[in-house]
Parts: sequence; structure tokens; C-alpha cells
Amino acid sequence: MRARWMWFGLLVAVLVIVALWRRGQGTKREPEVPLPPRPAEVGEAWAATVLFDSFELKMPGSWFENPERAMEHGILFRGPPDGVHPPTVQLYWGPVKVDLEGFFEFERERRVPGIQDILEEGEATIAGLPARYLVYEQRSKMPGSVREVQFLTIDWYFVHDGHGGILRGLAPAQTFRLKYRPIFTEIAKRLRYRPSR
Repeated sequence: MRARWMWFGLLVAVLVIVALWRRGQGTKREPEVPLPPRPAEVGEAWAATVLFDSFELKMPGSWFENPERAMEHGILFRGPPDGVHPPTVQLYWGPVKVDLEGFFEFERERRVPGIQDILEEGEATIAGLPARYLVYEQRSKMPGSVREVQFLTIDWYFVHDGHGGILRGLAPAQTFRLKYRPIFTEIAKRLRYRPSR
């Protein structure tokens, strides 16, 4: 009888050890990617660029303009190198003949073939103007590589005085959420409309 209780006690002890080991395995977390300090918080200067006498776009001082990659009627900034692809911010401002909803729907449908998944969309205000935003996933092959990279993009769409604007922030998916979405949002908050006189 005593031997039976000893085996029972040993079995309970083994089960407790296994349960604790499994519980410990389940709590292991991926190492967190630290948020970079927001440039305004560390005193880094925000450079200002005026686009077509219509907008003042303020960027972190470590970002640089890349004119050869900008689309027509636009300006493009690249952030510092970070993994497979640096983050980019692009501002487009050109003539349109539709209102905000028409512009948003047209641009959304135009981008659908390249979009893997739409993650968020909604209303916003940018540069004091009513806007719509869209967050989506897309995949792209890097030059000279056979593998695809997953990117996340946030677009803000706005219309004023016969022109439509898109402010776009793009970064690889693994850095978008933790590192760059807060910076893209800060850039959007700092965008100012400066109508030409």
C-alpha cells in the first residue's frame, strides 16, 4: 500500500513539473522591437519642405528627399536604412474633378489589384481638411531578389479646391506597426495647407 502511494506521489510530481514546463513555454515572447524616439522628443530638427506653394510638409531631419522616385505632382522622402527597405513618405497633389468620396473610392479601387488585404479604413482630418484613410498590406519583390517582402501602407486622401491629395507612408510590415506608424501619424499631424496667393 505504501509503495502505491509513493508511485502516486511520484506521478503527481511529474505531472506538476510537466505542467509548469509547458506553462513556461507558453509565456515566452518574441523580443520586442523598441520604438525609436520620436524626433520631436529628442530635439532632432524637423526639416520643412513646401510643395507647390500648397503644403508645408515637415519631416524628421534624418529623412531625405528622393526626387527621382517621386510620382508626377509629388514629392518622396526616404527614412534611414532599416532592414530590407527604408520607410518612405510620399505626398501627391494634383487636379481632380470629384469630391472626397469619389477620389477615395477611385484611388482605393485603383490600388486593389496590388493589395493583399485592407486592414483599416475610416475618416480623418489632415492639414485642416476632411480626409479618408486606408491601411493595407501589399507584397513586392525587391530588386535583385526572388523573395517577396510584405509591406504595410497608410494613405490619407483629401480634396480641396479642385485638387486631390494623398499622403502615403510605407514600411516593411515587421517595422510598420511598432516603429513607423507613429512617425507617419506625426508627419500627417504636422502637414499644413498653405494656399498659394
